[in-house]
Amino acid sequence: MTNIFSYDVGKKTMFVYDSSKEIRIRQKGEKKDDRVYNPHEYSLEDFLNLNIHGLEDGDIIVGEDAHMRESHKQTTAQPFSYDQLVLFDENARSRNISTRLFPHHSTPKARLITGHEKKGDAIDAISIAKFVKIDENVFKTLKHFKPTRMVNYQDDNKHIHEYISSANETINEARGFEYGFGDYEFNDAITEWIKKYHVPSNTIFGYQPSILSYLDYDEELLNFIGLAINKKGNYIVDNKTRIYTFIASFLKPNGELNVRLDYNIFPYWKFVFANYFGCKPHHKNQGVAASNYKWHWRIAASGYKHPDKFIPETKVGMKASDIRLNMPLDEYEKFKIARKECDKKLQEAWIAIRKMIVEDGLR
Repeated sequence: MTNIFSYDVGKKTMFVYDSSKEIRIRQKGEKKDDRVYNPHEYSLEDFLNLNIHGLEDGDIIVGEDAHMRESHKQTTAQPFSYDQLVLFDENARSRNISTRLFPHHSTPKARLITGHEKKGDAIDAISIAKFVKIDENVFKTLKHFKPTRMVNYQDDNKHIHEYISSANETINEARGFEYGFGDYEFNDAITEWIKKYHVPSNTIFGYQPSILSYLDYDEELLNFIGLAINKKGNYIVDNKTRIYTFIASFLKPNGELNVRLDYNIFPYWKFVFANYFGCKPHHKNQGVAASNYKWHWRIAASGYKHPDKFIPETKVGMKASDIRLNMPLDEYEKFKIARKECDKKLQEAWIAIRKMIVEDGLR
């Protein structure tokens, strides 16, 4: 039967956890007895050569992605050279061992869900394996390990970093002027487009389509992206951060399309969702648009609040994380469902407005 092993980097050693065995963490002052502790500490050489007790052909090894990149002078988090990473990959392939990468910024969440409040190399290794076994969908998202030179990693991602940096500049500048919907004079092409197409109107050329008409008159979607119709029937900007962030995924301040820089074409949903809105597991720092969506917009729109926030004795504030220590699996599932529903609404609205701006050319 396939077994899952997980690992974390220690001080010149590797902590490897066998998920099929009982946990026994070595306490401070205890000697490093062979194969007594789980996670067990292995030398870097033994790890690379897969000299790991209990590891059988066909098993699975999971570890943080940040540790399995080519080493460089600025950090000790990556202990292996490119040649060593190639050796590890070859050894794993020769034994049909699947090597997967866990997003390092998700390790704190894994610790909480699996009941570990404190962090540490041994604890992290345990948490990763237990979290992957608890939620099968997590394992499906884990990337396969592939040896990559640092320069290639940087080159492959350069266009994405530039795409995000450009969006950061756009949103940061607009935010200082309340996105053009406050007391400041500010009218870039993004704000002008919102004002032009928010309110349905008749022109000398006939009826002008609006954001609402392209959303198939779905007022819930309209509200979701930050626009609304008040009780008097007036069209208003209800959340200027949301609507500006949303439309800035399509347009630049000068009115040009916000194209991806590697192919100079306007991207499709998958690229924008992963890179502009920052919804991909292996990168945490995705920029201002991602922060606006993941840490503000999605949290507010989902309506989910952990039950502890409504119990005064817990002293858990409303702004605290909804991922709590020893969070029951059914409660974690509610959290995920609420988040996915928001992502689906964002996708539905984005695809509709993509047709409006990109395909039908309404600018």
